[in-house]
Amino acid sequence: MKERNLSYYLGIIVVPLIFLQIIGYAYDKHIAFPFNDTLYNSVSVVLGILRIVPALESAKTDILYWVICYVAMFLILLFVPLMVYVDYSIRIGKFLVQFPATVLKVIIFCFYWVLMTPITEAFVEIFVCKEGKSVIVNDMVCW
Repeated sequence: MKERNLSYYLGIIVVPLIFLQIIGYAYDKHIAFPFNDTLYNSVSVVLGILRIVPALESAKTDILYWVICYVAMFLILLFVPLMVYVDYSIRIGKFLVQFPATVLKVIIFCFYWVLMTPITEAFVEIFVCKEGKSVIVNDMVCW
């Protein structure tokens, strides 16, 4: 049976998603553009849905930030044994189980194409300070 190539269909989904993530930075509310009107605010709210940081800033507690960080760290820790398994399978010349290789492919695809910008932004956002305190983690004092 011939394997189906889904890269065309994934591209149709992923390319607009990446474009909307990047264009969302142009409509960020932290950037004080002089043309701040109703249309600008509406587009900013819609594009803010695709970003993690507006949700983190609007949350009253820092639990959401820590959940996102721990999930990202779990995926990275899951990535390492899968990479070792795929390397071992390539060295012996046969795959005993195909599922880990497929999971590794999906994790790499998601991290590189979809989650790179939001996760990087979430990890860096902890260093943004207002009035001597972090915007995300209220207990952390900036100096």
